[in-house]
Amino acid sequence: MDLDRLEHIEDRFRLAEHAAIVVLLLEPVLAVLRRLAQEDEFRRRTAWARTGDGADPQ
Repeated sequence: MDLDRLEHIEDRFRLAEHAAIVVLLLEPVLAVLRRLAQEDEFRRRTAWARTGDGADPQ
């Protein structure tokens, strides 16, 4: 786990550097996941509205 690796780093600058690298690498991945979730929710809501009776179209 990442926290296990971090507890051995005592230099605050190294901790900040590690945190910045993790954020820079993970931010694009999280942005893609957020966009996929938004698209999925949009499809669910528009499909529900198209059925007219509120039934799940699947």
